[in-house]
Amino acid sequence: MKLPELIKLAKDNKIRGAAQLNKPELIALLIEKGLIPDDVPSGKPKLSKQEYQKQYWEGCRKKRDGVDDGRYDGLKTIRNNPKRVEILDTETKEIVAYPSMYKAGKAHGQSARLIAHFNGRIWRNRYEIKVCDAIGDEKYVNDLVVF
Repeated sequence: MKLPELIKLAKDNKIRGAAQLNKPELIALLIEKGLIPDDVPSGKPKLSKQEYQKQYWEGCRKKRDGVDDGRYDGLKTIRNNPKRVEILDTETKEIVAYPSMYKAGKAHGQSARLIAHFNGRIWRNRYEIKVCDAIGDEKYVNDLVVF
């Protein structure tokens, strides 16, 4: 049971001072009064310092040895398969292609997030940004025209 539930149980049974007790003391008091059975778990068990350190270092070893839980798989594809970007200057009708969002942002003095945000839209009332699939995609590589 959670602490608010235990306090409510004590108040319903007219036990005074229950709100000032911490959870283990409150559980002991309620068991003593016979309001909850002895076998109620008091919460998740706390680890000793040695057990905590052991689990921490095991996790570090797993990461170091290449065993991971898949949290960073999306970042690996971003790093290894960058998306090509084409920026059309609507005033001069010039198309400039960049191999990645990062390089397109660097060329315009902006971040890659801005390039992703303006995908398919006009930026600064002048540049139309189009983010294509990965560099190796033949469909887009053959259609590329750079002036």
